[in-house]
Amino acid sequence: ITGKGFIMKFNVYLFLVILILVLFTIGCAKNKKNEFMSKEPNTTQVMQTTYDPSDKIKSYMLEIYDIDSKLIKTQYYTSDKQLIRYSEMEYDKAGVLKGQKDFNKKGQLQTDSQYEFDDKGRILWNHFYNDNHELQYSIYYLYDVKGNLKEHKTVYPVLILQGVS
Repeated sequence: ITGKGFIMKFNVYLFLVILILVLFTIGCAKNKKNEFMSKEPNTTQVMQTTYDPSDKIKSYMLEIYDIDSKLIKTQYYTSDKQLIRYSEMEYDKAGVLKGQKDFNKKGQLQTDSQYEFDDKGRILWNHFYNDNHELQYSIYYLYDVKGNLKEHKTVYPVLILQGVS
């Protein structure tokens, strides 16, 4: 390559590198402006994007993990980045998942799920409560002798009617 050809190729590469840096900077600036990309302190965030069959963005899901890698919040967004709903997870002092609360986009509680585990750490019960903390139903999990999930059953509360003959 002659001196003139080298300089021309170098200028093209330099231009491409500068273009990539500019586009990257613009992309980062846009992400910082989006509320759903705002970083909570001491967390790790994982964004999942769902596409429809025509490769158009259908929705987003943002998972937020604490410093101990426990999932603490999940946020769901439309394709135009509007919050649909979110969930917050609760853990006990030992780090065992106790429950999950689901909220609508206005922050109003929709469901409250509470978990019970056996001494081997397997889920036994998942209780679902409404926004008034009234039990709606529970799921009971059954395991085989090897500890594999065998089945689960949905159990509804018994309605007791007094004074009915």
